Amino acid sequence: MLKTVVARVCACGIACAVVGGCSLSPIARHAAAFSSASSLVIESSEDAYRTANDLRVREQMEAAVYAYDYASGADLQFDPHKEFKPLFTADQLAARITVFDALELYGESLAQIAGHPSKEDTEALEGAAAGVGQNLAGLSGEIHSKFAGVPAITGTESAVISTALKALGEYLQTRVIKKSLPKVTGDMDVHVKALCDLLQEDIKVMKTQADSDYTSLLMTQNQFVLHNKLDAVEKRNEVEKEMAVVREQRANERLLDALSAAVLKLQLTHHVLAAGAAGNNPGSLKQNIADLQAAGKDLSSYYKSLLVAQ
Repeated sequence: MLKTVVARVCACGIACAVVGGCSLSPIARHAAAFSSASSLVIESSEDAYRTANDLRVREQMEAAVYAYDYASGADLQFDPHKEFKPLFTADQLAARITVFDALELYGESLAQIAGHPSKEDTEALEGAAAGVGQNLAGLSGEIHSKFAGVPAITGTESAVISTALKALGEYLQTRVIKKSLPKVTGDMDVHVKALCDLLQEDIKVMKTQADSDYTSLLMTQNQFVLHNKLDAVEKRNEVEKEMAVVREQRANERLLDALSAAVLKLQLTHHVLAAGAAGNNPGSLKQNIADLQAAGKDLSSYYKSLLVAQ
């Protein structure tokens, strides 16, 4: 539902900017382009998070199979009823998706504020934003449980993140179109930065865990080869599996690096957009938006390459 709303609103904004019949100002065209580029980044980012969670479960499944065959200690014996520990619980993953959805809808609201949306598009966006905004604001009091393990959530950082979640959530719950672009981007810039900083710290945790998971996968596969009497063909096949894991590991590293770069570019581009909306009109705005769009395409490309590697 969210992607449908975003796609329709985004398409209308871009068409209006391209055709020129809507008489959009330069900053309005930039807002529409920012919305389109950030949408691509965010949707690919959500895919990357789901992939990281799947990897953690996969590693534990492989380890469980190995334990079933070779472990001798009672605590290592295979138990089919044992639940695997995910990188993110269902609630924690949902919290992160909510943050991304909120940022995406926020970007769409900027395009509508600066443009000439139809009544249907306005109502569709506000309907979607209200629910996501409510969920986001609710996270402000649950960050230690929903974002457990993220180093940034300590002391002052915790208060900054909580304020950002509440501020963006409340913004999305209001009539988002009844605002001015300079005020909205100016007020929200610090909060967008706080949420992007949170995601950047989150990605560091994902990188560390992915490195551990792939190391475990390779060790498990290697132990399988060492502890079994394999003929030449079987051994070759198993070694090829190890090489495939290495290729997948490298693809995943590129994906997470691209994810980190895209989130940083999202934050920086919003900052430049806020400055442009305030009349500072930095010449780098157009280039920043182009870079953001390129970051989104790169992220999508790396995600697809990881699927191929698997």
